[in-house]
Amino acid sequence: MNKIMVLFGVLTILQSCASLGSIDEHDLISPNTIAAVAATKTEYTEREEYEIGRPEAASIIKQYGPYDSPKANKYVELIGQVLALHSPMPRTFNGYNFMILDSNEIRTFSAPGGFIFLTRGLLEIIENEDMLAAALSYPVAYVALRIEVERKVETEKAKLLIELANEGQTEMSYEIKQAFGDIVLEQIANSITEKQVFKADAASVEILTRSGYDAEELYKLFALLIERNNEMAKGEKDNLPSLAERQSAVKRKLEEIPISARSPTVQEERRLRFKEALDRM
Repeated sequence: MNKIMVLFGVLTILQSCASLGSIDEHDLISPNTIAAVAATKTEYTEREEYEIGRPEAASIIKQYGPYDSPKANKYVELIGQVLALHSPMPRTFNGYNFMILDSNEIRTFSAPGGFIFLTRGLLEIIENEDMLAAALSYPVAYVALRIEVERKVETEKAKLLIELANEGQTEMSYEIKQAFGDIVLEQIANSITEKQVFKADAASVEILTRSGYDAEELYKLFALLIERNNEMAKGEKDNLPSLAERQSAVKRKLEEIPISARSPTVQEERRLRFKEALDRM
């Protein structure tokens, strides 16, 4: 189906060429190029996902730096691995990896292959272990649902469409390039959709519930972030839902889950574990 859509894009460009006036052989897209588009990669192996994510993770670490607390990092790793085990993708090529970043920003990051990060700033506002699990559940869901990989597939297809619009050498081809290049580049910039964000949030609730954590803490975490002027949403595109919209969607998802299924009975043990691991932050 994805390849059919790419070919549809090619035909759209050809149709637009015709609508702009007569075209010569230099404006036509070669059969070889069309074949190359049809062969665009639409799936990646676990190893390939890891190879995609590793340089992204290295760039994040270089920018923010790791937080120097073995005890806190070990604790975050423990909680994260429990969540990953109950996610739609329990295992990756080289396993899930969790790290605290030494930054005051309040946010999380993820990269394909199972690289998960949260900042010291976010950790400092988290109130308990269940809320920590809630904070980690979204990037885990994001990786497990392969959202970043889907974006890479769409980006590669979009780049090929730009090349198609660029293939001709006449002035008409240049006009086509300008018209379609802008559209395609916008598609790349907005390739994380509202639907994907809500899908990851819903998966987060499910992961938390299956892991034995109180999924209502995700709703409470959104409330905290909203009080802090949506700091976690820093840098997000305007086409994505607000934290308030996401919080409302999480509330609706929670209503589908029986109270008994999302009410843990080991709070005291978790409270002590949380305090011991993060007391000095």
